[in-house]
Amino acid sequence: MFDAIFQNSYSRNASDWNMVEDNGRIKFVANKGGVKQRCSLILEVMVAVKRPVSHIDLRNALVQYSLDDIQYALNKMRSINVVRLGNKGWTITAKGHRILKVARG
Repeated sequence: MFDAIFQNSYSRNASDWNMVEDNGRIKFVANKGGVKQRCSLILEVMVAVKRPVSHIDLRNALVQYSLDDIQYALNKMRSINVVRLGNKGWTITAKGHRILKVARG
């Protein structure tokens, strides 16, 4: 969903990478996730909850990610006006809803 917005790179956390052994050597293989996957999952949770959410609410829903991982993705989406932080928590902007609509077809 966010291919055109974020660079094609991955963070080195356990939820985005798998460590595998190959002929006695250890290598890391990307799960094709990273920030783009986190952003998509966060938006899906926000749509499902149908109310403003805190980063703690998101952490409880996405237990595979740390608070820092979630906060990083939220800040990225806020910087491009996909989500906003209000008094009651994080909400999806009109632009965010348009992105979701296009992504879902």
